[in-house]
Amino acid sequence: MPLFSFLDLNPSRWKPVLVAVIVLFTLSGAGFSFHDGTVTWFWTEMPFIGVILILAAFGSAKIWVDLDRLDLKTKTETAFREAGKSQDFKELLSARELEVLLKISEGKTNKEIADELFIEVSTVKTHINKIYKTLNIKSRKEAAKAARSTD
Repeated sequence: MPLFSFLDLNPSRWKPVLVAVIVLFTLSGAGFSFHDGTVTWFWTEMPFIGVILILAAFGSAKIWVDLDRLDLKTKTETAFREAGKSQDFKELLSARELEVLLKISEGKTNKEIADELFIEVSTVKTHINKIYKTLNIKSRKEAAKAARSTD
């Protein structure tokens, strides 16, 4: 579950701020001083501060990922509303993705789908990943259920 799912914020507004925070923490934590021909790490006497800054940069990156997921979820929900029905995703998927979704609902394996549609298994996997993202689902079982709900 995204860290900021309880906030009703536009995630894209926060991305530039997060970039600045990540860069600042990373550069501060890994900063070096060049003085009188010697190179020293800023935090030589207190290395835990550098470690904390680097961990803060990783934390900020985690927030970035959570905001990105929230943004994708919001866009998907908006696309569903624009499609007219909450379950009408036929307009959201390409014709080939709909074919792959149908084959999944028939219980076919990736190899069987690839053979029947005359495409590579890696292409099938790409289509499946796009279907999962578009429909905001995580498994073949959920995909099959979604495909059956449109019949």
